[in-house]
Amino acid sequence: MTAPAKVPTARADILAEMEKMADAQLAVATYKDKSPADWVAGAFYVGLTRLSHVSDKPQYKEAMLRIANANNWEFKTDRYAPSIGHGDNETIGQMYIDLAVNMKELAKLDTMKKQVDTILAEFDNPTDAARRGWRNEEPRDKQTLPWWWCDALFMAPPMLTELSEATGDKKYIDAMDKQWWITTAKLYDKEEHLFFRDASFFDRKSPNGKKVFWSRGNGWVMGGMANTLSHMPRDYHSRPKYEALFKEMAGKLAEIQQPDGLWRGSLIDPEGSPWPETSGTAFFTYALAWGINNNLLDAAKFRPVVDKGWAALNVRIRPDGLLGFVQAVGDRPAASTIDNVQAYATGAFLLAGCEMIKLNEQH
Repeated sequence: MTAPAKVPTARADILAEMEKMADAQLAVATYKDKSPADWVAGAFYVGLTRLSHVSDKPQYKEAMLRIANANNWEFKTDRYAPSIGHGDNETIGQMYIDLAVNMKELAKLDTMKKQVDTILAEFDNPTDAARRGWRNEEPRDKQTLPWWWCDALFMAPPMLTELSEATGDKKYIDAMDKQWWITTAKLYDKEEHLFFRDASFFDRKSPNGKKVFWSRGNGWVMGGMANTLSHMPRDYHSRPKYEALFKEMAGKLAEIQQPDGLWRGSLIDPEGSPWPETSGTAFFTYALAWGINNNLLDAAKFRPVVDKGWAALNVRIRPDGLLGFVQAVGDRPAASTIDNVQAYATGAFLLAGCEMIKLNEQH
């Protein structure tokens, strides 16, 4: 695949590309005719929310409000997450909170807050698997860890931190903080500076006998950390720990980025997972650009990494405006082609684009 004649760097060009992608996603039947509230849609809505702050086109805020009203400003369950307490269902809350804050109508969050309060009550008293609605094949850690899979660190923590900021109630960020570090202690590999997807991957090996660290799984973590820190008070007691973790992971990611600007599905065994994969790359590009923009990462070191990632994503935008080479829903490295698109990758690209606008204007 040949590179585009010019990778967009000017605000107007990046914004036009983002708007084309968002419009294409909203035109997909699932989003045009329905208002899904699952994590796939939720990740797209997180990106759409950010786009609504940089675009002057009203259709994005209008779409967000339509989706929120259609879902009664509540978390919903689906076949992937059949319990309200499953963190995936909470992703959409980030959009609800942003809307309510900007509309100055925090009362719209009342029902969601009741759901959150119920969920927090279960954090210290996990119920059995059947009551929580977990599927039998999931790791046994599900019975003791609310966030037993690393993806959850994108889905729930930013929502809780943002809810704390919006309401002034510290219990939400404190509950988030406690569970974040429980999950991190379980899944973070201190030698490789990457997260296992869940406990079932501790002993798995890649085709070349290496540990399996899934690209999108770690992308969820990095994106979730950026979103969480964006709403965390500067003087919050454990903020330095998040920043240290962010920097440590960023350093590793800079080391293992591939020459074409992508990160492979299996992060430390790119030869065993040779396919282009854009969803993990989009989240990494977003998070690293955010890190530079927020003075956590050195621009001289990380700007080339971000630029390569951004260029690699642009190469893989299809004529219809959607991002191709997106690994399908899953929990481990897998093949992808130009035909593979997913709403969560659209969301990640929109997040990356917003940070690229800031990056090109500030650095």
